[in-house]
Amino acid sequence: MIQSTATQWVAPALIATMMLGMGMAMVPNDIRRIWQQPGAVFFGSLAQLILLPLIGLGLALAFNLPPVLAAGLMILTFCPGGVGSNMFSLLARGDAALSVTLTFISSSAIVLTLPTLVNAALAFFMETQTEVSLPVTDTIVRVFFLTLVPVAIGMTIRQRYPERALRAQGIVKWTGFTLMGLLVAGVILKEWQALTAYAHQAGWVSLTLCSLAMLTGFTGARLLRLSRPQATTIAIEVGMQNSALAILISTLLDMPELAIPAIIYTAIVSALCLIWVIASQWRWPGSSRSVKALQLTSTQAEA
Repeated sequence: MIQSTATQWVAPALIATMMLGMGMAMVPNDIRRIWQQPGAVFFGSLAQLILLPLIGLGLALAFNLPPVLAAGLMILTFCPGGVGSNMFSLLARGDAALSVTLTFISSSAIVLTLPTLVNAALAFFMETQTEVSLPVTDTIVRVFFLTLVPVAIGMTIRQRYPERALRAQGIVKWTGFTLMGLLVAGVILKEWQALTAYAHQAGWVSLTLCSLAMLTGFTGARLLRLSRPQATTIAIEVGMQNSALAILISTLLDMPELAIPAIIYTAIVSALCLIWVIASQWRWPGSSRSVKALQLTSTQAEA
């Protein structure tokens, strides 16, 4: 019962809440940035949508993961960047506005790519164990209404009521944290035995995936001569995934074990991003604006 409630109701509510919050944080300049900063946006999107799944595939094969873990890991890499990456980017002295843009792009792209990629992963890793697959059309519609529609609503609210939108972001953020806690707790309680059985394998591969993803994002960006704040943002954006969506997919497939990599990865990427934030605060003190200053700048950009 806990598992059913957590995944069938909490997961969609969490995804919609996060997308609504991201929409309320966006301004028209975030869309125009696609053409204003093509290098940063292109490489960040490339790393998120292509390089990360390739790294995940390589690790799934190299670690010789059980099929359910391999498929679950790949599903996680197909998901868009997590909205929490926007706040981590800001705290880590990154380009928070670029982070919002990259999250928006990856969230838009998966509406079409997610069902096909998930089914491909299931066919590749679990062809002899399951004939379950995501219904493409139904999944596209579901993901569209859980991601792009809330973003559009949030942007409309931000455009018409900018001050209220800024004040509401805190409420939306804490609502998201609460729902995420309920979601993870529900899955853990239901799948405790499977989680403990696979924790060792899933833990090491998740740590390796997160580390390589963030390193690839940062190093690649610097090799392309992007600024340090842009490189920091791309690293965090590539590393932090929308694990709630991965958990929701496991529910749609009625295979909760697929959510194990997502749960473990969430803890690992949060810890690594926190370390990055602490290191950035020590290494580059005073090199970025405060949250209040960023909000003021965003509000001015709307005028």
